[in-house]
Amino acid sequence: MRKNRRPILLQALAWTALGLAAGSVAWHAAPAIAGQARDAPQRLPGFLPNGGASLPNGWQITPAGKTVTATGDLITNMAVSPDGKVMAAINSGFLPHGLDLIDLATHQRIQHLPLTSAWLGLVWSRDGKTLFVAGGNASGAKVKGNPVAPVYAFAYANGRLQETPAARFVETISPTEVWWSGLAYLPGKGRLYAANRGTGQLASNVVVFDAATRRIITRIPVEATPYQLLLSADGTRLFVSNMSSASVSVIDTASNKVIRTIPVGHNPNDMKLSADGRLFVACASDNMVDVIDTRTLAVTERLSTTLTPLAPEGSTPNALAIDDARHLLYVANADNNSVAVVNIESPGRSSVAGFIPTGWYPSALALAYKGGTLFVGNAKGESGHPDPLGPHSPLTDKDVAFSSANGSAGAGNPSGIYSVGKGSVHTLQTGSISMLPVADLKARLPQWTAAVVRNTPYHDSLLSEAAPAREPSVIPSAVGVGSPIKHVIYIIKENRTYDQVFGDLPGTNGDPRLTIFGEKVTPNAHALAREYVTLDNLYCDGEVSADGHSWSTAAYATDFLEKQWPALYGGTSKADYAAPAYQPQSGFIWDMARAKGLTYRDYGEMVTKVKRGATVEMEPATGKEGLLGHVAKDYPNGLERKDTEKMQVFLRELRAYDANYDSRDPEKRLPNFTIMSLPGNHTAGTKPGQRTPTAMVAATTMRSVSWWRP
Repeated sequence: MRKNRRPILLQALAWTALGLAAGSVAWHAAPAIAGQARDAPQRLPGFLPNGGASLPNGWQITPAGKTVTATGDLITNMAVSPDGKVMAAINSGFLPHGLDLIDLATHQRIQHLPLTSAWLGLVWSRDGKTLFVAGGNASGAKVKGNPVAPVYAFAYANGRLQETPAARFVETISPTEVWWSGLAYLPGKGRLYAANRGTGQLASNVVVFDAATRRIITRIPVEATPYQLLLSADGTRLFVSNMSSASVSVIDTASNKVIRTIPVGHNPNDMKLSADGRLFVACASDNMVDVIDTRTLAVTERLSTTLTPLAPEGSTPNALAIDDARHLLYVANADNNSVAVVNIESPGRSSVAGFIPTGWYPSALALAYKGGTLFVGNAKGESGHPDPLGPHSPLTDKDVAFSSANGSAGAGNPSGIYSVGKGSVHTLQTGSISMLPVADLKARLPQWTAAVVRNTPYHDSLLSEAAPAREPSVIPSAVGVGSPIKHVIYIIKENRTYDQVFGDLPGTNGDPRLTIFGEKVTPNAHALAREYVTLDNLYCDGEVSADGHSWSTAAYATDFLEKQWPALYGGTSKADYAAPAYQPQSGFIWDMARAKGLTYRDYGEMVTKVKRGATVEMEPATGKEGLLGHVAKDYPNGLERKDTEKMQVFLRELRAYDANYDSRDPEKRLPNFTIMSLPGNHTAGTKPGQRTPTAMVAATTMRSVSWWRP
């Protein structure tokens, strides 16, 4: 007979609701959350009194310099014209794609050229008379008409671009297999090199065009997801960063063949060449910049761009600029919202001199005025955006007028009132271009570095300990000290905000006006919130499902993912997420469980359907090898089956685990870690033939199950 009978209550298996995609949310001032650290500063989203903003991910931004112009979201590249009069910038996100031209004398945007699709590639001819622009991929569902994405050539004269392309360079294969990326122009031979990064996970190529006839000369095979192209100073070699293969291909331009493939860090992206022949390669998933000697074709140095020495994957260096006269390298740390300034005067002994605060997710850099001014393209602009008028909101324009989260006006918000637009995060988030003088960098860098430190919620001590809790807790405050908790069930829901479900919960920081699935629809969820904890100010970095699932399972979304999902969600482009560059190099939460010797099981999260004869089973999705042998094969993903039906699979296995409670085989007992997808509250909207949104949301919190274990 077993001893120590005790009850364990498993209620609704919808206890944890993570909103992974945009809904309607307002930001409010709020009391401290129970259990929050005593000394932890509250950083509620909103504009700051002295300029800048607190973001919905806990970081602050206080961009140095001044804003030149707002742009479409996701600026992927900027390039100054050879005559020094203008700078071109390309935006490639959810909003309509296009090309902006900035007058460098007035700092005003003087042209905007809409494009069906555009992505990264931006290079001037040496004589400055032509600007080549990569067309990305135009096979998305919202593209009407011709789905072929070309490489554009725009004529330039007297400080203006011709409004329509002078030429288009087109691949002859299916447009669904083409995603133009980096470009390089070799003037002596009249060749245009264009990287086709492809739309899947396989190796791709660099296409060589005759610039005069626009015909394809050849295709040069390289590795997976070729990103940026860069010619050597003499034009004899072309360097290709392969994002998914962690490598740089070296092409001999005389033979148009690869002569060397150089291993570098993970997610290599932007590249810049210094006057002394060193090639600097930003490696986004390693927090590193690799330095290649272009004479020996070997990596000679690795530069860390992190603010602290132990920082895990997540600084995301993704854009570079070099000032040869001052021996400085500028590195955009996208996820740190800063630019690292590196002294590169002594080869092999480069060092970070300090940091410059930027807008949200800096993704492009350019120097002008002989290195005296730095331009920064911010992919996500300079603030977050509440969307109380977002999809399915019950509010109207007349209902919305509310003050900033900290209750005060700021330099960027003079009235203290947010600018509230209609739509979701996709349509509200815009990009920006800022500029700052760096001629007096040495004097200003200490102040800027201090600002970056203040803006950053991360510090290395968080790797080993947390701030003290306000009250006794079973959650340990230090890593490795143990806890009475032996089993964790992590349930991921989708597409709902706090206000949509819990806005009607009294005494919390919610807005009942936004509640559409309140207590009448979700009584069990409300009961759990009252009894345990109300996370009424929990924010995250995930803006949609694509990056939200990555943040929820790996605490990181790679630069590849951050730059791919906007064009896909916007309907401009079409590709899959199977490329290795999508995968965080530090692994997923189940990989951490395995590394600690814990057992784990997956129910429907990061899995894919595999048909075996008449049977459909679930298997780990591409790149999720850590889930092999740990997936419930008959627990389906997606919205086709009700969450209540899916739960029967888990409950069947739960009963088996209970029956084997005393087993010496850990694989027969309840796993230490269980991850589960219950996506019904995503809903299918008003799609004909589907259950109503209310029914789908209600189903995720319908049941309560008491499990008595002797």
